[in-house]
Amino acid sequence: MIAPTAPQAPTEGVIVVPPPTPRPGSDDVPEGAMILGVTFFVVTGLVLVLFPIMRALGRRLDRAPAGKPDAALSRELAERLQRIEHAVDSISIEVERISEGQRFTTRLLSERAAPVPVERQVGSGA
Repeated sequence: MIAPTAPQAPTEGVIVVPPPTPRPGSDDVPEGAMILGVTFFVVTGLVLVLFPIMRALGRRLDRAPAGKPDAALSRELAERLQRIEHAVDSISIEVERISEGQRFTTRLLSERAAPVPVERQVGSGA
């Protein structure tokens, strides 16, 4: 059996200094991790506080009447729509012309492809 050793009394002339007690948070967590943790909690708190406020503001803006459109803007939009209608009409006329030409060409090619049988006259002995 091993005999327990008793604490020895310091000898004369030797100063015993106890080891320094670690300060809380100084060496336990790296500084970058501490900053990251604090940032995470601050951002989470801001989101939890600001999200309902922004949502309520958005709903209020949705329900607010938009007001009457400006007369000049309305007139300008009407003119633009009129120009678009004319452009669409002219495009439809051109498409109709192209399709009519395609039908005509197809009819000509189909008539030319089917040769008309020619009856040969068997002659009377010339």
